[in-house]
Amino acid sequence: MNSYLAGQGISCEIQTSNIIRFEERYLELIEQAWSSSISSSNASVKTIQWFAFGDDDTVWFLDNLLQTLQQYNASTSIYLGNISDKLGAIRHHGTYYAYGGGGIILSRPLALKAAQHMKDCRRFHHFFGGDEMIGKCITEILKINLTRNQNFHQMDHEGDMDGYFESGIQGLVSLHHMFSYWEPFPEEHTINPRETMDLLKLAYQTFNHDFLKRYVRIDQQTNRTFLLTMGYSFSVINRILTHDELMKVENTWWCC
Repeated sequence: MNSYLAGQGISCEIQTSNIIRFEERYLELIEQAWSSSISSSNASVKTIQWFAFGDDDTVWFLDNLLQTLQQYNASTSIYLGNISDKLGAIRHHGTYYAYGGGGIILSRPLALKAAQHMKDCRRFHHFFGGDEMIGKCITEILKINLTRNQNFHQMDHEGDMDGYFESGIQGLVSLHHMFSYWEPFPEEHTINPRETMDLLKLAYQTFNHDFLKRYVRIDQQTNRTFLLTMGYSFSVINRILTHDELMKVENTWWCC
């Protein structure tokens, strides 16, 4: 795996753990990441200002992530991410923590504090998810609240998500559960995962920060609405949509 990642230009260190439960290993990532950042063998230690954590099926859009991080002061304690976009998940798990599939970002000062208090944070090992454990650690022990950012997408819905993608998303930082919960394109377009990823990659590389930005054109003469979602779709609706309708998300997935 190290060789494969190196061949892709990704600097990565794969570590093993004696901790059996995956969720507990997730919590330990903070201490491991901090230890790695201060290692004498890490030549880039002075440039590490943010620590990003995600699931193995989190898809990151790195240019948008870097642009998003420019909004925040990395020298302060910042706990950044977003909650689920599924009401049922929010009701069950709460809104106090960053859901791990959408991505968890810690500023350098906060990562240090969390690593220093890891022994205290292990009291939360009984919680369901590692992201919940991290949330409890940071909000209850370190007393830092979550800074929510809508660019992080947990994506807990299931089914066809084209209505979601056509809703005018801007600054997309992350996606989660692709192929296991939902598909980014209708079945008639493609169901091949490799082709899907290639199409998304090409669209993002082409439009960059404008990927999924939406443009609307109203044609009064033909009584139609044209919707262009950059790098994704072009839709023609045979009536004029109202402003309120345009502000809503078309529900194409299984709810709720």
